[in-house]
Amino acid sequence: MKRRLSHLLVFLLVAVVYLLGTLTPVEHALMDLRFRLLPKAASGDLVVVEIDARSLEELDRWPWPRSYYADVLDRLFAAGATEIALDIDLSASADPAGDAALADALKRARGRAILPVFEQPASQANWEASLVQTKPHAAFQPYARLASVNMFPDSDSLVRTHSSIEPWSDSFLATMPALLAGPSSSPIGIYYLDYGIRPDTLPRLGFADVLHGNFNPDAVAGKKVIIGTTSIQLGDLIPTPVYRTLPGPIVQALAFESIIQGRALYHSTPILTLGLALMLVLLLGPKLAKWSWRQGLVVVVGTSGGIFLASLALQGTLPFSLNTTPLILGTTFSYLASFFREFDQQAFRLFEQRMMIMQRNAMMKCVVEDSFDGIVITDDAGHIEMFNSCAGKMLGYTAEETHHRRIDRVIPELRAIAAADGGTHPEEAVFSASRLAGPYELTLHHRNGANLEVEVVISTSKMKATTRIFERRQESRTVYVYTFRDIAERKRAAAFQKQAMEEALSANRAKSEFLANMSHELRTPLNAIIGFSEILKNEMFGPHGVSQYREYSDDIHRSGAHLLDVINDILDVSKIESGQFNLHEQPSSLLPILESSVKIVGRRGETRKLSIEKAIAPDFPLLMVDARVLRQILINLLSNAVKFTEPGGTVTAEARLDRNGAPIIRIIDTGIGIPEEALPHLVEPFYQVDGALERKHEGTGLGLHLVNKFVTMLGGEIDIQSTLGAGTTVTVRLPKTRIIASENIVPIQEPRRQSA
Repeated sequence: MKRRLSHLLVFLLVAVVYLLGTLTPVEHALMDLRFRLLPKAASGDLVVVEIDARSLEELDRWPWPRSYYADVLDRLFAAGATEIALDIDLSASADPAGDAALADALKRARGRAILPVFEQPASQANWEASLVQTKPHAAFQPYARLASVNMFPDSDSLVRTHSSIEPWSDSFLATMPALLAGPSSSPIGIYYLDYGIRPDTLPRLGFADVLHGNFNPDAVAGKKVIIGTTSIQLGDLIPTPVYRTLPGPIVQALAFESIIQGRALYHSTPILTLGLALMLVLLLGPKLAKWSWRQGLVVVVGTSGGIFLASLALQGTLPFSLNTTPLILGTTFSYLASFFREFDQQAFRLFEQRMMIMQRNAMMKCVVEDSFDGIVITDDAGHIEMFNSCAGKMLGYTAEETHHRRIDRVIPELRAIAAADGGTHPEEAVFSASRLAGPYELTLHHRNGANLEVEVVISTSKMKATTRIFERRQESRTVYVYTFRDIAERKRAAAFQKQAMEEALSANRAKSEFLANMSHELRTPLNAIIGFSEILKNEMFGPHGVSQYREYSDDIHRSGAHLLDVINDILDVSKIESGQFNLHEQPSSLLPILESSVKIVGRRGETRKLSIEKAIAPDFPLLMVDARVLRQILINLLSNAVKFTEPGGTVTAEARLDRNGAPIIRIIDTGIGIPEEALPHLVEPFYQVDGALERKHEGTGLGLHLVNKFVTMLGGEIDIQSTLGAGTTVTVRLPKTRIIASENIVPIQEPRRQSA
């Protein structure tokens, strides 16, 4: 509410000024401007018969006999005029013959003629004397309708308004424009004439031409006529807006046109005008206080223009003239109030800002002084402006001793950095922020002779020039910040970490060597165990006396083969991790590799009554790979698929090119599937989906880990998709660079299937 109080006061000021009439001249000027911007043509329903200079010259005397008017009336009615109004003073008696002729013509008009009545001062010498009501001569009144032709100027002496009826004696009398327009069209009360209607578009005839019959009867047929003086010599001139002065009959004609065109304008009432001004001030005023003075000025100008355009559009479509001056003045005063209030607040904010800057400087000084790092700040010439206490402890200087000294004089070790960066002149390079960013390691020499290992970082801060009205910084200024950090403890930690890393690498190498040696030592007896158990199992030297011996030898053979697979997997993992596994790449065809892999795994599939199928694109290209590694990938994936597929299921090996031309190998099974939460962990070493105490399938958990390692070594990627109870699909995607003569390969979308 406090924010709106000043704008309420603005509104009260505008309301007082408006109600006192001070804004009326401005409002009239805006209304006249709208008339000029909205020109209109006359309707053509009213014809002006002018008593003009040419008619006066042609008829060669003045005043004219009233028989002239009688003849003109007869000719106009004979031509088809519906009503004729005479804006001529016929109050005095003239020659009897002329009066009689006019009376007879009015009688023949049968009430279709209109004669004027008006008020004028009793004395031409004293305009402040009482007004005298002037009527037509008594001989004419019984045969014509009477209408008022009085026009009352505004305070600026211009005739702007008219009315439909005016008080006359003890009753009311219709005005001439209202009587011509008819009672159904006459507006109520006082209205504004639409001076946008151009007087030059009114149809006009010369009085002498009509008198002599030199006019086209069609020009007045079915129309209304007003006869009056337009000659400057006769002095019937009315001051008006827009057109300066107009003859009285022309003003009456414009009043008639305003009525019949629906352009009798009414001003907005004070309640409506002030209500709109109040709404505008309360809505726009608080927002002006939030904007800058430039933004506010643009808004005020735009709003004022918008208000005028809205009033222009309103006046162009409706017989309504909106008083816009209070709205524009209210907006302007709200802006000025907001501007001066903002100016006052800006002064207070400047004081607050100064205090804040002082506090911030004090705080920054405390931060710099209390920092554990040595901080030195210099200007762009290298002269020290700030030297904190930590830097003083590192070098043995006080801030007073270093103030405005060159930093390379206080810390000569910086020259070594400049020289190392290729600077031809050390003093130039020391202060080049683009060259000396860091971090650099230095050995600082204390004044007492002690050495200190530090890391120095050099940064640049720029205080840019500003165009803000309340700031005085006209040029940019650059300062350099040197930060020195004691790295003795960090170096000790780095040395300890390096030693620990070397010990870990040594231990890892020892582990790899141990695994390699142990694998070799274990594989030699295992090969013998497997070979001899195979002889016993196959009864190569004759049948066993007891059938259980064959069963036991089969168990020994199977266990030995499994143990050998485990040892081979461990050895491969060890070689890969130690970086000793090398690929022997050569052009290889996938089909024989896949067939040999299926053969090896097929024996297990036969025992489990599984169907193993192959689906290889006929023109699948040669690949540049290590055939042994690719075979190991396929054997591991097929073994897993067979192992986790229930009897009667299907395992399918597919190979084709994807839409981008990259080779993909896909192993699909209809097995038990894998839980969704286990999928991200499948390629981890020794990971088992089923728990270690509830395992239903043998294995070390190295198969998929090895496959992932091998595929990565080939530059490819592996993707595993599975649904629990519905099977698993493992996709190996190799890069296109593995294809030989890839420009001749056409991707196949639907590969042909073959039964294994």
